Amino acid sequence: MKGYLDATKKIDDYLATHDEISAEKKYQLIFYKCLKYKNIFLNYSYEKKLDSAGIYLNKIKTSSLLPKDKVDIISSNEANYLILSGRLDEAIQKAKKDKNDYKNDKARVFYNLYYLARAYQLKGNYKESSKYCEQGLNNIFVNIDFINIELELYRIAMENADKSGDNSNYLKYSKLYQEKSKKINYNSKADFIAKLYNLDQIQPLKYELNNSKHFMTYLWLIILFLLLFTAYLINRFFTLRKYKKRFIEINARLEKKEKEVALSPKKAEEVIKTDKNILSLKKENEILDKLNKFEKKQQFLSSTLSLSSLASSMNVNYNYLTLTIKKYKKNNFNGYINQLRIDYIILKLKQNPEYLNYKISYLAEECGFSSHTVFTRIFIEKTGIPPSKFIEYVKKENTKVNI
Repeated sequence: MKGYLDATKKIDDYLATHDEISAEKKYQLIFYKCLKYKNIFLNYSYEKKLDSAGIYLNKIKTSSLLPKDKVDIISSNEANYLILSGRLDEAIQKAKKDKNDYKNDKARVFYNLYYLARAYQLKGNYKESSKYCEQGLNNIFVNIDFINIELELYRIAMENADKSGDNSNYLKYSKLYQEKSKKINYNSKADFIAKLYNLDQIQPLKYELNNSKHFMTYLWLIILFLLLFTAYLINRFFTLRKYKKRFIEINARLEKKEKEVALSPKKAEEVIKTDKNILSLKKENEILDKLNKFEKKQQFLSSTLSLSSLASSMNVNYNYLTLTIKKYKKNNFNGYINQLRIDYIILKLKQNPEYLNYKISYLAEECGFSSHTVFTRIFIEKTGIPPSKFIEYVKKENTKVNI
């Protein structure tokens, strides 16, 4: 009950603060509010709080809805309310009119036959009541597990026969009533009546069904979003863990490289044989010495550097230089230069805190790359981590050291 009352209040508050909404939307909200009024009306009717029930019935009748929509919402429930209120003649008149006006609606006709049978029985007109019982039993439409109006019609017909002294029909309907009762599990008659009065809540009107469909659509969208977000978090967790591992490996590699540089330069150990020439140990050592000087002077930072320009500046054979780099640097020329540039910028980031605040484009230019896009691609290729993430790890590492 409280939920229905809260819903109507929210609609009233919304309408009071949103004058600009379209007439169509306003009508839909009023329609939905009247559906909630109907639920409140049915609950009060069941609780026999008929004055309160009448208030909400009147709210529907005096709403700005079209007459047809009002009738559709109230349905045949008004006849039941009139019966409970003791206004039997009005109930009979209402049920007959509703039955005739909606003669093609089998469910509605069936309910009205039931209400007519009840009303005439309460008036003491058992013959007329029995007539509508017979019509109802011949036109059974609703026969839901826990709401069996057929059983109630048997009961009314049985009582009518008893009051009229019709022993034959009394035995007939009594037997049918007992057989039907065994098939239905009710906790009590009160439960049955409660469920009977709330039948319309089991068969919502089209407007409520549409809203339910929209709700389910939104619910599935939310579930899908949560699943995707969870997948994103899991993927991010493993990605960050991989980045952290690569960061540790990079630090270890650079430490090892620094130790190697501190030792004597690497000397040639064997002769490189090719199809066209034999590179002597002396020549290899000469090229290695020049490469070491090249690295110390950081000439690899030039963005115009090429294999031919390096060979020319060293005054060595192009092919000899290529073979030496491949053997001792374990890379081709481009891979060798790119590794030197990435190692250079990594050391700058670790040793000079101001570099951590520079833009990626500046870092790319600083270490000899033509663009930040190429720099980022090569950085990830050589380290397995985006430069932005590497900078983040260095900042965290520096913070720990300072603490």
